Amino acid sequence: IDKNERSQIGNTADACSIEPLYDKLISFNLHVCEVDGHEQSLLESTILQTKEISKPKAIICNTIPRL
Repeated sequence: IDKNERSQIGNTADACSIEPLYDKLISFNLHVCEVDGHEQSLLESTILQTKEISKPKAIICNTIPRL
């Protein structure tokens, strides 16, 4: 999930709140990880580490533009 806090019309929070996203996904019985979406190696290692987990997975990639 690309979590960049932006939408087509501005900030996501201005349109609708998706928080607490992590907790919402957990409530659907997903295995949830949260990573810096700018770090490809971290994303790759997270995918590999969760490969053996049998339940559905979600990886939240924080991709807020760096200033």
